[in-house]
Amino acid sequence: MKARMIRRYWAALLLTALVTSAFDIGNAQASSMHGTWRIENLVLAIFDCQPKICGRIVWIGDPARRRSQCGKTIVWGLSPSGPSQWKGGSIFDPDD
Repeated sequence: MKARMIRRYWAALLLTALVTSAFDIGNAQASSMHGTWRIENLVLAIFDCQPKICGRIVWIGDPARRRSQCGKTIVWGLSPSGPSQWKGGSIFDPDD
């Protein structure tokens, strides 16, 4: 039970980091998040998946999991809701 709560906390933290990273850009558009983002021991490539924003794992710190996890889309459906604000979307926690 505790491990599940930790995974959910990590997933929420990851999504929060993605969303709040755009806040200092001013008048953010959907493309302002594009690029490669490192969050703890994970690197995500953020890209358009028309008309929303998605994220795919490009590197993970655990060598045993790289082959099975790299290339997976784990963030999808984010859409701009105003300047530097994002809403909706989902995140998949590969550990849960």
